Amino acid sequence: MVTEFFDKPAKVEARLETLCHIIKPGHVVCWPARTIVEDRQQYA
Repeated sequence: MVTEFFDKPAKVEARLETLCHIIKPGHVVCWPARTIVEDRQQYA
């Protein structure tokens, strides 16, 4: 199963702490992500 979520870094860290107590070691994978938001007006 794959579950994805994003939020403020502090909230993500808190959730990861919880997950690491529930899920076996080696089964949680995480990496940083960026949200890219384009201003469509500049291309008009």
